[in-house]
Amino acid sequence: GMKEDDVGFLGDPDELMTRDFVRAMQICDVREFDDHRNCNRARLSGSMSVAFEGAPGCLTLRSFRKPGMTIGRCIEGINANPSLHAKPERTWKGIGWLSDGYGPPSYHKLPSNTTHYPLYNAHDFRRVAGAAYRGGGYGQTAFHGHTAFHVHNFFSNPEVIRRKYLTYGEARKDASSVALGKLEDDVQTMVDCALNRTRDPGKQVLFKGALASLSPRPRAFEVKGYAEARMHELRELLQLESN
Repeated sequence: GMKEDDVGFLGDPDELMTRDFVRAMQICDVREFDDHRNCNRARLSGSMSVAFEGAPGCLTLRSFRKPGMTIGRCIEGINANPSLHAKPERTWKGIGWLSDGYGPPSYHKLPSNTTHYPLYNAHDFRRVAGAAYRGGGYGQTAFHGHTAFHVHNFFSNPEVIRRKYLTYGEARKDASSVALGKLEDDVQTMVDCALNRTRDPGKQVLFKGALASLSPRPRAFEVKGYAEARMHELRELLQLESN
């Protein structure tokens, strides 16, 4: 099972860290894992994420502090001495995330002499404030320094996307009837990319043609012909949706 020195990772199925970033977390000195001051600040994430909207060729770049990581020593059920740590209040009748004032960015509801801070549950290292690692930047034709990927809305047909937006946490009651692109700007980005439509000013920046210069990239996207086949499939699905 998991030990105190293991790294806990929590993300949605479509949220991935780059392989190099995960490897760095395993072998490098990481402040949040090695000098967290008894779990004062033990969460980190990749802050610069390359998002793929529906297909490998539809790239956007965003500040996206997910997925999250923390050291096993600061996780409930893994820490060997939980009685040393402050007992916090939590939302959702005590089983949710840390209530305000019991975790980052503020511990003002804990006693002033607190030395060992509340342990995290899965809610916490998914959502509490923490360090965000990135490097470099990006230009019009190349990305540099991203540490995570968001492989977003890679569904097999539009009805599956509609079902997602009809049933997920911030559900839309009109998801079955509204135009697909109206569901969310991310979906509109996917539609505009696949159908070669002009983007409205002020909308999410789309980097078409940037996949060739993207490094690192998800290994599956390196399979010969996959990126082109997925774009063709997506375009056909959206054209059927609009008919």
